[in-house]
Amino acid sequence: MTTRTPEVVEKMTSETVEALQELLQALRDSFKHLKQAAESIEDEDFATTFHQIAAERFDIGNKIGQHIIEADEQPVTEGTWLGSVRTFWTSMRAALNSGNTTVVLIEAERADDALVNRFRELLPSIAGNPLNDKLLEYYGTIKAGHDRVLALRNALQSK
Repeated sequence: MTTRTPEVVEKMTSETVEALQELLQALRDSFKHLKQAAESIEDEDFATTFHQIAAERFDIGNKIGQHIIEADEQPVTEGTWLGSVRTFWTSMRAALNSGNTTVVLIEAERADDALVNRFRELLPSIAGNPLNDKLLEYYGTIKAGHDRVLALRNALQSK
């Protein structure tokens, strides 16, 4: 059930809603990509980490979808075509490299950069909006997940 917050809805311009829709698409891309990475990788610990981060992305996507609904709009249900291509590329690359953990981690981190950058682009444009605090919270979770993937990749490459 959506709790409409008048000050949030009042300050949600069409540009803000559009930016949230784009962010939601990026989150859906990230979710699909991480899920595919988890299924492509042989290492169970890494797969579990990818599943956990994907679940976080799914949850944040649902929350952003609720903000869009509060603005009397319908949230997008799919990611972007580029995200689909990136997921396909990662699955092909993983298959060609026999589920090589390093390859999957490199691609996961690269794909995650797109989501982190999308948040960085959006945050300055909504400064002063009541959603700013929520989006900063979501960004912290996204960045922490990104940093986990990066740390795993760096640890594996240094072996």
